Amino acid sequence: MNRSVVLVAAENGALPGGKVGGIADVIRDLSAAMAARGFDVTVLTPGYGRLGAAPEFEEHAPVTASWRGGNETATIRGRVMAGVTHLVVEHALIDGPEPGRIYYDDGPDAPFATDASRFALFSAFAAAWLVTRPDIDVIHLHDWHAAPVLLLREFMPAFDALRARRTVFTIHNLALQGIRPLRDNTSSLFEWFPDLVVDKRVVDPRWHDCVNLMRAGIVLADRVTSVSPRYAEEILRPDDPSRGIHGGEGLEADLQRVQAEGRLAGILNGLEYPASLPGRRRSLAALMKAARHEVLVFASRDRFLQSTHLIAMTRIAQLAKKQKLTIATSVGRLTDQKMGIMTSVFRGKPVLHHLLETIGDDGVLVVLGSGDPGIERVLCEASARFDNLLFIAGFSEELANDLYRTGRLFLMPSKFEPCGISQLLAMRAGQPCVVHETGGLADTVINHETGWTFAGEDTLSRQAAFIATFAEAWHAAKGASADWRRISIAAAGARFTWEQAAAAYETLYVT
Repeated sequence: MNRSVVLVAAENGALPGGKVGGIADVIRDLSAAMAARGFDVTVLTPGYGRLGAAPEFEEHAPVTASWRGGNETATIRGRVMAGVTHLVVEHALIDGPEPGRIYYDDGPDAPFATDASRFALFSAFAAAWLVTRPDIDVIHLHDWHAAPVLLLREFMPAFDALRARRTVFTIHNLALQGIRPLRDNTSSLFEWFPDLVVDKRVVDPRWHDCVNLMRAGIVLADRVTSVSPRYAEEILRPDDPSRGIHGGEGLEADLQRVQAEGRLAGILNGLEYPASLPGRRRSLAALMKAARHEVLVFASRDRFLQSTHLIAMTRIAQLAKKQKLTIATSVGRLTDQKMGIMTSVFRGKPVLHHLLETIGDDGVLVVLGSGDPGIERVLCEASARFDNLLFIAGFSEELANDLYRTGRLFLMPSKFEPCGISQLLAMRAGQPCVVHETGGLADTVINHETGWTFAGEDTLSRQAAFIATFAEAWHAAKGASADWRRISIAAAGARFTWEQAAAAYETLYVT
């Protein structure tokens, strides 16, 4: 009889509309890889009023869970794809104010308030459903959104049956911890579960009147994983803001204890490598045509024309007239984690300006992404000042793939990086990367072999190292030197497969 595993998460990239970030890719690809290894695999996510709407989904038996001193009943809908059963939990309180939306931002005065309540209810339904499935061997929970399942398993007698199941908790991003008050707030632990009695293991180590859902996942799971070996090492150290060091985000003592008990592992995320990929490069004219189309799409979603889109259209028109340019690229969410080094000030001006001065008239840096308004503003101002910067505020997977295929140099100077997928996509397309030597970036890019890496002991030294490393890589890429061609070939040949990751998870599931 095959062993069975359930993956519980907030996102599922196998379902249209089920992706915001990297968790979705992991859920889609890991579930398929585990099914290929002979596991019976089920994925359980919220439906958000949309994910289960396709006619292929069939209705399953409803599930009832305790919530705020009463009971709530959810609809379960599911379908089977490529040997994996995909289930969605549908309930109006999980859908939130805007059905179809996966995450909400409540601002600094009430962090995680809306999402914590939604995912706590989802976890209550997940736990109630799991109790009805004694055939399930392993429960694999992803990030703080699914951690309340472990709280219920540990502290509520109705879920004692789950203690016999192996539980694995995967940390995708330790910086987001799902911290909420214990009580006296509509979005608090004892408002959700009035009969719950917990101990100090799940209380936030800094704010003793709060529950920390990420901490609950770490201390209560049988096994804990991070999404790269290097990140698993880095989160054991304390943060050092004075040096720009990101570590355990206040949970390093728990993680050190878990490691000492032999319960912590770092397993690198994988990537799919199709037998054939689209052609290596698009012409500059074709790339600009595609960029123009996407900017028009982004602009059409706004009531008023943003200056960012206006500047982008102007720049695209200018670049389309060029015969040939060397292209550097950057694709991803515009967050302090991803872009903080690039937009920080070094010697009186943003690091980005130093990079653009290095590029000069021989090339262009294309940045595709959206996110933090402050970072968008820095990019918008730079794009108005520098003719060799094209900033496209939005995201299009099709345009991203064009950039992966066409660019000569991909930039990913993350302050920290649990794993990262953008660098893998660029490498797969033969585009070498310039990355900060941290987390999954350090595990996937080898300096002067499959890309260029930089490091530093503090913020200033990292800024200087990034600028110098980019200059070295740019000069190699600009002339398509022998070194750049060698590194490009090696990057395209590097393999980080889901088969490798699945084998490591199987060991974790069964031992």
